[in-house]
Amino acid sequence: MLATGQPLLIEDLAQSDFTEVARRLTRGQRSLISSPIVQNQNIIGVINASDPKSSRPFNLDDLHLLEVVALFVGKSIQVVQLQSVLNSRFAQMALAQEAQQTIGNAMAYVSENPNQLAKILAKSFFKEMTKAGFSSTQIIHAATEIIGQLNSSLGKHSKRLKRGEAD
Repeated sequence: MLATGQPLLIEDLAQSDFTEVARRLTRGQRSLISSPIVQNQNIIGVINASDPKSSRPFNLDDLHLLEVVALFVGKSIQVVQLQSVLNSRFAQMALAQEAQQTIGNAMAYVSENPNQLAKILAKSFFKEMTKAGFSSTQIIHAATEIIGQLNSSLGKHSKRLKRGEAD
């Protein structure tokens, strides 16, 4: 089965090609199913089931069920491996460096267009306030405060310019 990568159904081990290598044939074990555990198109293991609880031998439905279980086992192993990789300091640093580079590239692009950057910040501000549970009225008050701060800053700047012209 490992050589072919195909699942295996043996309804009666005593009547199969595997009789000579069967280990528990004397204990009444007559039926066997086996399915490869596949990960990234590579066989990484095998699941075997033998000696069904019922008196009937395993059938094609049992084999298909085992194949599904083998798929889940393969994906579960892959998830555990990926989690281990992500938990390593090396992977964390590589991801952080990649994120910094991506953010740096995005910021370089956006900084060439300050209006776009302001729009992105405004959208982020709105989304964060909404996530935090602020109502529309409270968000309008916050936006009004920003406009008030801007108006005050422009007023101060305007006064400085007028004093500079007077001197």
